[in-house]
Amino acid sequence: MLNEIGDRAADLLVILGFLPHISPSLVLGALLASSAPSWISIAGAAAGVRRINGGPMGKTERCLVVAVAAASGWYVPAAVVIVVGSALTAGVRLFQVVALCNSRAGESGHAGESGRSGESGRVGEDREHGPLSTRL
Repeated sequence: MLNEIGDRAADLLVILGFLPHISPSLVLGALLASSAPSWISIAGAAAGVRRINGGPMGKTERCLVVAVAAASGWYVPAAVVIVVGSALTAGVRLFQVVALCNSRAGESGHAGESGRSGESGRVGEDREHGPLSTRL
């Protein structure tokens, strides 16, 4: 957790460097979006599944985008790339965390009506666990 706090603080300080160049609302959006993937991964680890990494806009990609912005002066496009890429990464990680939590719950559950777990035919629901929304 200490490593994660240091990483987040460093990310936030670097993105705050955009403040003299772009609107505060866009900086705030980039700050929030860039933190979301890590907090989702931490939530998954707290739920007992492995820590999820990767996605289209991880730490390495954010550093590259910031370096390009600093070299080129393209702060607004860079901030937009960070917001969109981080939101996509958060979505990818959330999907993976939910899938891991569901598979973990399935391993500890019992077999469905047919003797095995399986799809009931409705999207987001299986015989054993009911709607996906109740399992989040």
